[in-house]
Amino acid sequence: MGPFVTAKNSFGSLLHWPALGYVALPALLTLTLAACQPNANESLQQYGERLARPQGLIWSKPQLDLQLPYPSPAISELTPVPIRLGLLDSQQFSRCHAGQLLFQGNSSLGRLQQGLSRYWQQRALQRALQECARQQPELTVQATSLAQQLQQRQAADLQLAIATEPAFKHSFRSSSRPMTTLDTERFVVSLEALVQVADSLRTATTNKPSQHEPVQLEQALQMLQQQDYLPDLWATALAYDQYLSAQQPLLAQLSANAGCLSKGQPRRAEVLKNVFLNYYASPIQAQLAQLDRQLQQLESPLMIIEQQLSNRPLKQHFLRLISLRQQLRQSSGRHIKAWQTFFETCQFSPQQSRDKLES
Repeated sequence: MGPFVTAKNSFGSLLHWPALGYVALPALLTLTLAACQPNANESLQQYGERLARPQGLIWSKPQLDLQLPYPSPAISELTPVPIRLGLLDSQQFSRCHAGQLLFQGNSSLGRLQQGLSRYWQQRALQRALQECARQQPELTVQATSLAQQLQQRQAADLQLAIATEPAFKHSFRSSSRPMTTLDTERFVVSLEALVQVADSLRTATTNKPSQHEPVQLEQALQMLQQQDYLPDLWATALAYDQYLSAQQPLLAQLSANAGCLSKGQPRRAEVLKNVFLNYYASPIQAQLAQLDRQLQQLESPLMIIEQQLSNRPLKQHFLRLISLRQQLRQSSGRHIKAWQTFFETCQFSPQQSRDKLES
C-alpha cells in the first residue's frame, strides 16, 4: 500500500485534512491485504462498475491499446563503414590475443554474431589490439591503426547493436497479455539479467573490460530473450493506466452524486465509501504499489541504455518505457485526490469502522 497513497503526486505523500492533521491513507482504511487477490483486470472492471452504479452512471470496459513495439530504424542508416581486413592481415597478429579474436570474428560462427554479442566482441578486439601495440613493437603501427578505426566507429556500432539485439527486440516491446498477478521471482530473474547487460554497456563505452564474464553476458541476453515477464509488465502498466483514465469521469461529481453537498451522510455516500475501501484501496492499490516498485527498479538500467543512444526512434522508445511509471502514478494520483475530496466533503473520519459493501 505504502507508496500509492497521496493527494499530491499519487505515491508516498501524506494527506492533510484540516480537522485531522496529517494521516496516511492506509491508517484511514485499516486494511488487511489478503495474500490471494483477484486478477488485475477483474478488479479494475468491478471497481468501475461499482463506482458508476450508485451515481446512476454507465461505465463500459475500455478498449485497451497495448501497442508498444520495439523500433525498427533503417539498418542501412546505422551500419558504419566496414573495416577491411584480409586473412594475411589477421595472421600477422597471431602472436597477440587480438589474432585469436580476429580469427573468431572471421569464422563462420563469428560472422553470424549480431546485436550486443558482436558489439562486445569488437570492444574486446579493440582492447586486445591496444595491448598488442604495447607488447609487440613491430606491430605497433598496424595494431594502433586498427584499434583507432574500431574506436571511431564505436558509437555507430552501439546504435546498430541495440537496434538489432534479439533480446531487446523481445524484452522491450509490449505483449498483448496484461498479467493477472505480478510475480516477484520472475521479475527478479529478468531484472538481474537486464542489470548485467546495462552495466556492461556502460563500461564498454569507457573501453574498460566488463566485470561480467562474456559467458555471463550471453546468458543474460539469452534469459531476456526467453522470458516474457518484461513484455507482459509493459502491457500491465499500459492496461492499468488506460483503465484508471477511463474511470476518471466517474469521479468528476463524486461528492455531489453521493448527496454530500447537503447535510448528513446519505446511504449513497456510505456505499461509495465502501466501493473505495473494498475495490480501490484493496486490491487495486496494493497491486499498483507492487507494479510501481517493479517499474522503479527498472528505471536505472533503462536509463543507462537510453543514455548510450543517439538514434532518435530508439531513444524515444526507452524514454517511453521509463515514463510508464510516472504516467501511472499520475493516473492513480487523480483517483486518490478525488477520493480525498469525497471523504472530506462527506465528513468520513479515520475512526469510522469499515463497512461491508452490500451486493
